[in-house]
Amino acid sequence: MQKKISTLVGVIIIIIVAVILFGGIFAWQYLNKYPFATGPLIENDQQNQNQTQNLEINNSTENKITDWRTYSNSEYNFEIRLPIVKVFETLPETRDFYKDSSYKEIYIATLQAGCDLYVYPKIDDNFLSIIKTTKTNQLLIEENSGQKYYIGYRVASSAVSVEECLPVLNQIISTFKFTK
Repeated sequence: MQKKISTLVGVIIIIIVAVILFGGIFAWQYLNKYPFATGPLIENDQQNQNQTQNLEINNSTENKITDWRTYSNSEYNFEIRLPIVKVFETLPETRDFYKDSSYKEIYIATLQAGCDLYVYPKIDDNFLSIIKTTKTNQLLIEENSGQKYYIGYRVASSAVSVEECLPVLNQIISTFKFTK
C-alpha cells in the first residue's frame, strides 16, 4: 500500500527547496562578485613603506591606521590611498554610471563600516544635477586641467551608520591626488 503526500505538504517542500536553491545561488554570486580579499589592484605605496603613518580616527588611540595601499588609475590619472585595516574589499572597477552612460563610475572600495567609495571622472554641471537624485553623497570635487572629478560614497545598507564611515572617508579623500 502506497502512502500519498498531501498537496499542501508537497507545495511546502517545493517552496523550501526553491528558497534554499535561490538563496544558495544568490550567495554564490555575491561571494564571487565581492570576495573577502584586498584584491590584486591595490599595491604597496613604495613611497611611504619606510615611514609608518599613524592617523587617528575619532581621537581613539586603539583605532590607528598604519597600513596604507595606493590605488592608481592611469586612464584617469589619479591615485588614492586606502587604509587596509579599514577596507573590507577592493575590486576597483570602471563602469558606466547607471543614471547616464556618458559618465563613468569607478568603484574603489567598500569600507568595513559599510560605505562604498566611488570616483566619477570628467564630470560637468549636468552630472551634478543627476547625482543629486541618487543615494551617492559628495565628499569632494577636484579639478585638474579643466576636468572635474567627483568623489563620493554610498551607504551599503540601512544598518550602516554614516558617522562610522565619515572619519575614514575623510582621511582617504585627503590622499586623493592627480598624477598628471
